[in-house]
Amino acid sequence: MGDEIRIVASAIYVGGTAPLLPGARYSIGAHEGQMQVLGPVDVHPGRVVLSRSLRDIEVSGINNRIIIGEKRSVGGGRLGLVFTGLVGCAVEDLERILVEFGDPTEVESMSFES
Repeated sequence: MGDEIRIVASAIYVGGTAPLLPGARYSIGAHEGQMQVLGPVDVHPGRVVLSRSLRDIEVSGINNRIIIGEKRSVGGGRLGLVFTGLVGCAVEDLERILVEFGDPTEVESMSFES
């Protein structure tokens, strides 16, 4: 795979615990077992602004919104991100695709919620 981040989708950040700009579109990708959030795409499309282990995140969707959260607290606080306007894949496929692009050997050992 090399040193390249695999971009899976993009979405508009609504809010959460990360210091991202609400209303801005960010790319969501994977690299070497890490979920990467890059952007905002209109200003700094290649800048990684957030990185978390794919083993520690879970993705769900409700009312056309994507919720990315950590399964356990890391460093005293739990990550919680809410996005809307997902482009590139369906919400229900986002976690599976991130894992496949991040580290294909991990797909077999992960459990996914529908």
